[in-house]
Amino acid sequence: QTEWVKDVNITIHADSISVFKAVKYVLRGTNLKVSEWNNNYVLLQEEELINVLPTISYEEIIVDSVISPQGIDKQFLQGRSSDVLQSITIGNKHSDQTRLANITGNISDIEDGKPIPGATIFITETKTGSVTDLQGNLSLHLKPGKYTVQFECMGYKKIPLQLIVYSDGEFHVDMMKDYISIDEAVIYGDRQMIITAKDPGIEKINVKSIKKIPTMLGERDILKISEMLPGIVSIGEGSSGLNVRGGNFDQNAFYINNIPVYNTSHLFGFYPAFNADAINDFTIYKGHVPAQYGGKLSSVFDIE
Repeated sequence: QTEWVKDVNITIHADSISVFKAVKYVLRGTNLKVSEWNNNYVLLQEEELINVLPTISYEEIIVDSVISPQGIDKQFLQGRSSDVLQSITIGNKHSDQTRLANITGNISDIEDGKPIPGATIFITETKTGSVTDLQGNLSLHLKPGKYTVQFECMGYKKIPLQLIVYSDGEFHVDMMKDYISIDEAVIYGDRQMIITAKDPGIEKINVKSIKKIPTMLGERDILKISEMLPGIVSIGEGSSGLNVRGGNFDQNAFYINNIPVYNTSHLFGFYPAFNADAINDFTIYKGHVPAQYGGKLSSVFDIE
C-alpha cells in the first residue's frame, strides 16, 4: 500500500549493517513493522508477520491418593507449568541435515541499534558458546536440532531462547539494558579534618618539646631545634642562617606575632633573638606558603 509510506521520509548512514536491520531501525517511531519471509521483506501496519509457530506448553497434573489414619481419602494436585521460551529458527527445514550448520549472529542494543561487543551466547546441551566481536557478530557450528541458549552481557538483561537449527543461516538478537537501582548513600563527617597533619610541608613544635631540649653554655634556640626537622640544615659553623629544602638563607621569613623579624640571632648565633620561655606556638611552612606571609621562596617561621 503506497499510502502507508507516502508521508514517511527516512535517511540512514551506516556501515557493515544488513538491509533488514537497517529498515527495522529506521522504522522505529512509526506504525510500520517489517518482517522477513522467504528472503523477502514485508511491511505491515501495527503488527509483525508471524513466521514461526508458537511453542505449546502442557501443564502436568499428578494426582496422589492418601488415606489418613481416620480413613478419610484426600487428594493432592501437584501442577507445574514449564517456561515457554521464544524460539529462533535457522535454515531450511527441507535441507540436508546430516552436516554441521554454519551459523552467524548479530547482537545489538534495542534502544539505539548499536552493536554490543563482548556479549556471550551459551548453549546448554553442548556446554559451548561464542562471544561477539566489536561489530556485535558471532559464529557457531552446530548439528541440526533444538538447543536451549542464553545471551548475556554485562549491563544487559539475560535472554533465554530456543534455537532450532536446520541448516546454515543467520539470526539477530536485540538486548535491553539492565538498570540496577540502589538506595541513597549519605556520608556524615563527625570530626573536622586536621589539614596540617596531612600536609608534609607544615611542621608544628609545641612548648613542651622546646623545654625538653638540653642546652649547654647558652639558651634554648628554636632555630637550632628546627635543624632537627627534615629539610632544614645550618649554612655552617659560626653562623645563624638556615637552608630549607636547598634554598638560600635569605629566602626564609621569620614572624613573631605577625611582625617580621630580620635579625634572628646575636653574637654569631650563640644567643638567639627569641626567648624560648616566651614562645607559645611555633609553626614552620616548608612547602606552600600562605599568601598572608608574602612571597618567600623557601620557608616561613611563624612564632607566637
